[in-house]
Amino acid sequence: MTSRSTGKRRIVGAVVLCSAVLALTGARSDGASEMPVPTAAPVVRVRVTKVEPDVPVASAQSTLELPRRSEPAADDVNLFSRHSWYVAPPPPPPPPPIESTKPMAPPLPFTFMGMYAEGGGATVYFLQQGDRVHDVRPGDVIDGTYAVIGETGGQLMLKYLPLEQQQGLQVGTAP
Repeated sequence: MTSRSTGKRRIVGAVVLCSAVLALTGARSDGASEMPVPTAAPVVRVRVTKVEPDVPVASAQSTLELPRRSEPAADDVNLFSRHSWYVAPPPPPPPPPIESTKPMAPPLPFTFMGMYAEGGGATVYFLQQGDRVHDVRPGDVIDGTYAVIGETGGQLMLKYLPLEQQQGLQVGTAP
C-alpha cells in the first residue's frame, strides 16, 4: 500500500465515524433535533362564560388569571444592590471632668543664704534668685511679685501678690 491510499482510508473512516455519531445522537440534516427540549410554560387560567345567542358579543365575560406573588420570593435577590463595608468609628471618649481647683502660687524661686540683725534694728534677709542676691526686710517687695511679711516660727513669710497667697521659706530653726 502506498501512503496515498492510507490517507484516503483515514478520511473515509473519519466520515463514517462522524455519520455514526450523528445518527446515535439524533441530529437530523435539517438542523432539528429529535430529542425533546424542556420548556417552562407560564401557568395561565382562562375562564370563559357561555355566550347566549341573544346577548351581544361585547358583553361576554372572560377573565384571564395569572399567578401573582404578594411577597418577593427568596430567589428574587438583587445581586447588584449596593452594599457598604464602612463601619462607623466608635464615638470619642467623654472629656475628663474639669476640676475647679483654685490656682496656686508657683514654688518660691528663692534660696535662703543668711540673715543679719544689728543691735536692735530690723533683720536683713539675704535671698538668692538664680545669680542675683536680694537683701530684703519685712515690708519690702521683690520684683513687684513677692512681698516680704516677716519671720514666723523659723520661716520667712512671703506673699505672692498676683494671687494673694502666703508662702514660707525656711530660714532657721524654730525657738
